[in-house]
Amino acid sequence: MGKAAFDQAGAVYMTGTGNSFRLACWFAEAAASRGVRTPVVPMEPRARLPIAPGPASLLVLAFPTHAFTAPWRVVWCALRMPRGRGTAAAVVMSRAALKFGPVIVPGLDGTGCYLVALILALKGYRVRGCIGVDMPSNWMAAHSGLKRANVDAIIALARPKTLRFFGRILAGRRFYGSWVSVPVGLALFPVSVAYLLYGRFGLGKLFFASAKCDGCGLCARACQQGAIRMRGKRPYWTFRCESCMRCMAFCPKQAVEVSHSLAVVFMLLGYVPLPLWVLAKLAGAFPGPAGNPHAWGAVSFAVGYACYLAGIFAAYFVFDRLIRLRVINDMFRFTTLTVLFRRYHEPGSSLGEIMRGRR
Repeated sequence: MGKAAFDQAGAVYMTGTGNSFRLACWFAEAAASRGVRTPVVPMEPRARLPIAPGPASLLVLAFPTHAFTAPWRVVWCALRMPRGRGTAAAVVMSRAALKFGPVIVPGLDGTGCYLVALILALKGYRVRGCIGVDMPSNWMAAHSGLKRANVDAIIALARPKTLRFFGRILAGRRFYGSWVSVPVGLALFPVSVAYLLYGRFGLGKLFFASAKCDGCGLCARACQQGAIRMRGKRPYWTFRCESCMRCMAFCPKQAVEVSHSLAVVFMLLGYVPLPLWVLAKLAGAFPGPAGNPHAWGAVSFAVGYACYLAGIFAAYFVFDRLIRLRVINDMFRFTTLTVLFRRYHEPGSSLGEIMRGRR
């Protein structure tokens, strides 16, 4: 394999069901084969590094694709990372692949790799490479988890590709992949922005626990975002949820569901004319901004956005209390497709490993 070009290396990951954790572990495997011990640690809000920054160090960031870009948590943590001081860095994203018969449909990482790479470069890191890796799609809010044979086939293709990439980086070379995804990601960037501002809050509020929930609290303890609160013996999903699917993937009772009927309620809330009523009142009280299109446009956006978040919060608050009634809970459970869906998590990763990492 040859000696690594770096004295120390480390990986920081964000993951829900283990896909990005597996990518980080493959990096540790590649580094170990070159005599470099590599800690693999979960991404924390304080963005602590597992290595000392400097030109002799290599840092890898591994995370999933959300709406054709990087998750907000990853962007925020990258912004809060300490100065690079010439530390080499590489970015690797897991993207959602599907398999139909013999055909593997690749995912799309969009702008995610290069957005985070740009942030790292601005903070003084020497970005040596970026790549998107197809891993089994885990968005169980929209589709069933893949069959094990399909999961194994996708991972079998992903591993050698990822190890080759890490081998190049560890040898001191550069490799910038995912260029095909970038123009598509730029074209879809309005979708990514809409997701970061609106979609992730609505999607995070679609989770609920069915009557099968025994109140063990594992979902709350395991949540990497701290987004789940136990209210009595039932979990409650807050606005911090990133829809990483960990709670669905690892619930021992398979009690965590996503309510598609509640999604319809959220869509209908968009037609409630509350923002228009508020804007009319503001226009009457403050006629000055109404004559300034730019100022009034900013006010209109702020009011509409606040009403959107307030509407979702209020609807979920009521929903959370209604589903404590067995008949209501059953009604929502049997009007969601997730009750039929197979759960998925990366087969080589246990929940304990995902939560702790590897030191």
